[in-house]
Amino acid sequence: MSKRISSAGKIVVCEDPAEIVAETQQIEARIRERAYEISLNRGRGGEMENWLSAESEVISVPPVELAEREDAFVVKIPAAGVDPNDIQVLTTSDQILVKSHTPHHHAEEAAVIHFCEFKSAPLFRCLKFPEAVDAKSLKVQSQNGVLQIVAVKAAHAAQTNGSAPVRSRRSPSRAKPAREAG
Repeated sequence: MSKRISSAGKIVVCEDPAEIVAETQQIEARIRERAYEISLNRGRGGEMENWLSAESEVISVPPVELAEREDAFVVKIPAAGVDPNDIQVLTTSDQILVKSHTPHHHAEEAAVIHFCEFKSAPLFRCLKFPEAVDAKSLKVQSQNGVLQIVAVKAAHAAQTNGSAPVRSRRSPSRAKPAREAG
């Protein structure tokens, strides 16, 4: 069985992280509105359940794997049924936003649909990298319904380009523990 690998998506390098923040806030506002509508029907209490129900109606949040190699971060996101060309990746030096909208429709002359569990909610996933990446080096591929995004670490890109390395943005709580001498 051959594996089909294709270049995927449109990559947008954002100089200002405000673009990603604005997209995320817009989605959160839609979820908040829908959660409120749900609460009107259910009554008081159950805020978390209302939020999760609203979120699942408004967006599709796929699971994600973020792996760190010596030179890069590799993000894997299942995106079965999503046309790789419909995927948009917004990136800054410290985060990415992956989104796509694949509506689901039934043909007019189709057989009688007894039930359908397909969702038309857009795929939407935002995550921060543990340290700075070279946003312009981002590569996006799709293989067997899995989206793979490779982001070269900024420090590695600076070394290979011969410029001064970029300082890591790793927070102290996420820093790798120092090895004890001994």
